[in-house]
Amino acid sequence: MAGRFDMIPSALTLFGVICAMRKRWNWAFALLALAVLYKFYPVVLLIPFLIAQQKDSELSWKSWRRLVPLGVFVLVCVVVMGVSLLLSVEGTLSPFSYFTTRPIQAESLPASLLWIMSIVLSKPAHYAFTFGSLNIFASGASVLSILFSIAELVGILYVFWLQWRGKIDVATTCLLILLVVMVTGKVFSPQYLIWVIPLVAYVGEDRRWWVICWGLIGLLTTWIYPYIYIMTHNIEKVPYLAPFFPATTMRNFLLAAFVLGVLHVATYNRSQQPVFMSEPETAVDDPAHAVATEG
Repeated sequence: MAGRFDMIPSALTLFGVICAMRKRWNWAFALLALAVLYKFYPVVLLIPFLIAQQKDSELSWKSWRRLVPLGVFVLVCVVVMGVSLLLSVEGTLSPFSYFTTRPIQAESLPASLLWIMSIVLSKPAHYAFTFGSLNIFASGASVLSILFSIAELVGILYVFWLQWRGKIDVATTCLLILLVVMVTGKVFSPQYLIWVIPLVAYVGEDRRWWVICWGLIGLLTTWIYPYIYIMTHNIEKVPYLAPFFPATTMRNFLLAAFVLGVLHVATYNRSQQPVFMSEPETAVDDPAHAVATEG
């Protein structure tokens, strides 16, 4: 169950973010490397970790010690990937080609837009169970996929910029990066919420509008899967069920609105502290921080 529902990489990512917030950089990068090796999605958090660590370091830009935490990440990845390649080359490399060729999954935001377009243009969409998921095939799917890929890249770069400007801390950056990937991605599975729920709780704490928004997202996702899915024995008939696309579209729009709302608050943050700062970014007395600031 842990492998199927991403619990282990989610926990490793959370612990890595907590270490980063406490400036224990060697531990942070090592935990992130383990998370990436278990499930590839946390690799997008390497840049936020590196930005935060480099901004925290008091060493000269020419000092090799600034790159020690990154070296820890690379070392862990090389060692584990090396062992994996020795055991199975195809098994190690196949996930990369798998995700590049996947069509748009029926629960994703692009699928919701294709569903709306199919109604407006009176061009019915078609559905098939391929790549281990229920996917949508409709007019304009290839163009929409390209547009969302561009939006994903722009969104990620913008979040990096917000972090570099000091408007958000590393925890909020990591949360936003994962949310941007989820919202703009062509695949959305219910288990993906486990990627972000720990970070939502860590960053959002008891903020009322966060709790309400994520409570609704969670309820809608639970309604979609498993309850709507089990209304029929044929999975390819699920998109034709009356509540399916209204529920997924409502969930996807709510999630997109949440991301845009957080980005708006962060963009117009004029204080000297990062918005949504999870905890004071104070240094602790540990070897990892000593390496990052020594000299």
